Amino acid sequence: SSRIANLAYWGLSKSLINSQKNIDLITTRLLVMIFAREQLKETVGIVFGSNRSPYNPFDLLDQQFNDDEILDKIEISEILSNGGNFTEANIIKKWGMLHDKYQNELSNPPACIKSAKSNQEKIFDYLNDKILIKQDLDFE
Repeated sequence: SSRIANLAYWGLSKSLINSQKNIDLITTRLLVMIFAREQLKETVGIVFGSNRSPYNPFDLLDQQFNDDEILDKIEISEILSNGGNFTEANIIKKWGMLHDKYQNELSNPPACIKSAKSNQEKIFDYLNDKILIKQDLDFE
């Protein structure tokens, strides 16, 4: 469910504010991103898609690509920021796919990380406002 995916991502992100280097929390958040990709893409679409048209098929195709790319680059940033020291098989497999897909961007890790962290903050701010401030748990 979209609600579970968003609550898990938000809760883990909130926990990481005080424990930025907790590899268990980082690993779990990465796994949520990997296994709840479709549900999180809906949230990314809301956060970054305010100027996209549901009536323009090209905008929708572009949106799908951008939402995937935003999540991919956040995953890359998480892995790079933590020295790639992950032992979880699903993360190792995903890193291989991301590494192949984004070789050009990986030539400048600091820029990739900075951009991803900014996007991560926007997603967190949206979820924090929706969940904590507005107490709105409807993600369907």
